Amino acid sequence: MGVRSHPSAPPPRTRPSGPGPGATILVVLVALVLLLANGRPVGTPDASGAAGWLLRGGLALAGLAFQLDPTGEALVGKALAALFAALAAGALFVAVVRRHGRADARWAGWLLALGTTLAAAAQAWSGEAASACAVAVAVLLLVRSEAEEDPGPAVRAALPLGLAVALQPTTVALAVVLVGAVLVRWRRRGLPALAWAAPGALLALAGLGAAASTLPPATGPLPGLALLASPAKGALVFAPVAFVGVVGLLRALRPPARRLWDQPQPGRILPIASGLAVVAHFAWLAADGGWAAGDFWGPRLVAPAWPLLLLFVPEGFGVLGVGASLLALVSVAIQALGAVTYDGRWDRLYRGPAGGLAAATWDVERSPIVFQAKERVARVARPGLEGRRLVVRERVVAPSGASGSFLSFAKTPPVPMGVDGTMSVVRLEAGARVGAGRLELKARGDGLGFRVPEGARPRRLEIRIAGRGTGTLGLGVSDFGRETRWHERAVSGSFRLRLPYHFAESGGADVRVTLRSGGPIAIESVALVPPAEPDDVLRLP
Repeated sequence: MGVRSHPSAPPPRTRPSGPGPGATILVVLVALVLLLANGRPVGTPDASGAAGWLLRGGLALAGLAFQLDPTGEALVGKALAALFAALAAGALFVAVVRRHGRADARWAGWLLALGTTLAAAAQAWSGEAASACAVAVAVLLLVRSEAEEDPGPAVRAALPLGLAVALQPTTVALAVVLVGAVLVRWRRRGLPALAWAAPGALLALAGLGAAASTLPPATGPLPGLALLASPAKGALVFAPVAFVGVVGLLRALRPPARRLWDQPQPGRILPIASGLAVVAHFAWLAADGGWAAGDFWGPRLVAPAWPLLLLFVPEGFGVLGVGASLLALVSVAIQALGAVTYDGRWDRLYRGPAGGLAAATWDVERSPIVFQAKERVARVARPGLEGRRLVVRERVVAPSGASGSFLSFAKTPPVPMGVDGTMSVVRLEAGARVGAGRLELKARGDGLGFRVPEGARPRRLEIRIAGRGTGTLGLGVSDFGRETRWHERAVSGSFRLRLPYHFAESGGADVRVTLRSGGPIAIESVALVPPAEPDDVLRLP
């Protein structure tokens, strides 16, 4: 008599394992190369508190190989910040792979590094990029704990969270929520998380005394809404991909409509904890006000929250489809625009006397994104070595526009006049502005720049500058392969400077006239003509 048998059940499904070191290293290297591609530090560095100790360690190591001046220190700080941002991308990539598999995690790490304000934080040293890296490592450990049903990784996640607070004290609310979630999830078995968090907490307390204490700039009414949606500094404006993460997080909170027989009900503690931590972080920043301080592309200090949102990018892509792809592309484009164009000029022009955002907070036409797009000036640079000294070799790329030999400031924007085309690509720099027929230079770095066209380079010319004021004017000449050479002249009262220029001897075709110290100075005209000719020779109306 035959025996009836039933087919055996398929083996239980397993969660995806990590991607392996090769794929992770590739994500880190690609992110690092792209973050360093613009070749110049951008924004205001911050070396206060515990983050300053880390920077000083990096500078000490770099000092073994290089002779560091302020430019070299800025380059080392940028490289260190970019490295931490790239490592954050790698950690998030591994975390998303463990939740969804490699296909869904393909772009998560790169979107974190290149499509959020972490990209801006990687352009100059501060504790923000390092803190975001620590949070990304904590996210990876929390994902491992969820996947393995093991409290060990979740408990150890408290160590990077404590370090995140030490590196950026405003991360404290985020860290407290996540450590609290570990305690709620694992109860007694989660208590060792407090001990793991202790080293970072002690460093944070020690760094508070060394941190600079400044009043936050004014942001007008509704600072929380401004932090999220202001055209000047809104987090969602400068990182629209956050919408994808928010949608994905909300989707992760809902139970799936269909599950296979061997799939357990997905836990909700991770998305709940992530959402609460993000809300707590933004609420803390809105109350603190430091997010609007300093020269920075977008809001400061928000980067540590991005790993918690972008962890759910795959769910967001599943809900939004093509819309998610468009938001991701726009985010990367906005950060790329800042990396190659932003130089702090917007902040000089539109911030109030005390550094507040003033009326620019909700003015779309005066948004930094709109402003930089209208300027149409890209700054391409590459670091180099002069002996043992690190230097930045920068070139300004802009539409050539009109050319001429004489520049007055009766109109805005200023346009060179004359049939002798010795200057083109005229642009204003830093806080320079035109008023009452003059170019006003009030602070160090204010000035104008232009490029000498190829046809005028073989000739011996003379730069003539007429104006009034007190201070030191600098004539800077540079090119993409050479460091800027400065020639300074002290002026007082009414002045008229005549400085020789010959391309073969000067060092380049990019010329800048800049206030180096003192001020204010009002420039009435600038000319680039042969020594024997008048300023406005053959000037056309």
